[in-house]
Amino acid sequence: MALRLGRKPAHLQRYCYDPANAEAYFAYPLLRLDSIEVPPQYRQYLRGKQARPGERLPLGAISMPQQPPVKALALFIKQVRTDAQNLKWVGQQDLPGLAQALRLNPWPNDHGVAIKVSYDLNGQSIEEAFFGVYYYSQGGNEAESVGQLHMAANTIKQTNWGFRALQSFRAPAGTLDNRMPFFCLIAKSLTYNPPWQQLATRIHDQMVAAFNQKLQQGYEQLRARQAAMAQMQAQEREFNKSIDAFDQNLRSSNFDDSWLRDATGGGGASGRPTRSSFDHADDLIRGVDTLNDPSTGGTIQLTNLGQYHFTDGFGNYRSTDDPNYTPEKAGEVGTWTQMTEVQ
Repeated sequence: MALRLGRKPAHLQRYCYDPANAEAYFAYPLLRLDSIEVPPQYRQYLRGKQARPGERLPLGAISMPQQPPVKALALFIKQVRTDAQNLKWVGQQDLPGLAQALRLNPWPNDHGVAIKVSYDLNGQSIEEAFFGVYYYSQGGNEAESVGQLHMAANTIKQTNWGFRALQSFRAPAGTLDNRMPFFCLIAKSLTYNPPWQQLATRIHDQMVAAFNQKLQQGYEQLRARQAAMAQMQAQEREFNKSIDAFDQNLRSSNFDDSWLRDATGGGGASGRPTRSSFDHADDLIRGVDTLNDPSTGGTIQLTNLGQYHFTDGFGNYRSTDDPNYTPEKAGEVGTWTQMTEVQ
């Protein structure tokens, strides 16, 4: 049974016990867990505080990476029996028909499991059998292209998973198996009314809707970032055009600048003409670096406000003063090559 107080869910645990001995029946709340898988190359776009494993999310689910059914149930047992002394694993069993036996509505990938443990309670040896219907459902993003960023379908995944009908039967060691029919009668006597089942479905749908909303917000942020980057690249191209025009006008004028050139000229080891010290001074005055462009086999001039220059071979360039920077580390798409200065 679960109640909602304001915006926060309140869970009630049901149990009954025999005061004369250690026999007890426990029914636990719906265990709803959630995980979102984001590949490393897209984590730079995450905004806000991200939930850590074990933290409760706004809709009541607990943030936790998906675990296999038996391992997940074993983790649950350790959480609810933290005070058990000499806790030991006795055995496990798959129960594929458990959801149907408990008259539960089908949920995605239903799978019943059971684990039996033993431990000491108040100096007495105890056996306890835990049962639960494991479930999980997965969703992901649709294929999306934002500028130069292309994201395949299901690159980002959300997994809603957990346990329904979690319950356990406890009895003194050696008597649990004989008392199992009695405990099963208690378990089958529990029924869930339609409003509760409808509420659980609505919460699941809200979790899926929240995931899709976050995806859409991420796409909008990516589009804004791509637009700003495109504007910066356009401004850089216009700057380069103005520098080239100024240089062309200077060279085509009647001004005799032969005295600015080295008399010897010559060529480098590769056979390419070398640049004089006056060429480098000319670059410095105009605020540019003359670089070898591997995409064209020629040269290009970029602003010298950055010491390191990169190209992706498709007419896109990046400049920076950070020696540890690469466009790939900054989330740029493509293969980038660091450019060398013409000597």
